[in-house]
Amino acid sequence: MILESLSTSSLAAQNVKALLNEQTVATTNLTAKLLSSYTSSSPCFNTSCKGDWKLLSGQELAASSSKSYELRLWITDSATVSIANQVFNSKIIVSANPKNQKS
Repeated sequence: MILESLSTSSLAAQNVKALLNEQTVATTNLTAKLLSSYTSSSPCFNTSCKGDWKLLSGQELAASSSKSYELRLWITDSATVSIANQVFNSKIIVSANPKNQKS
């Protein structure tokens, strides 16, 4: 799962915190991270993106099953008033590669 910042964003990734969790997991011990600390998945899927960050990888999903995740984004508490009126526009990209099912 990749979060891609669109070219219309003016808010820098170091001012955004992210928390991603699977909804079946208890949320008591989760730690938010600066968006800029996630691994970049360069190159961007979209040539006009400002940056992209790999939030989740290596997950497997059985046929006819599903997983639900919750993504929370917010402005860091260390951000100053200089970011007032800035926006963070992004999209979530989910990609998959099928595996052969064992008989």
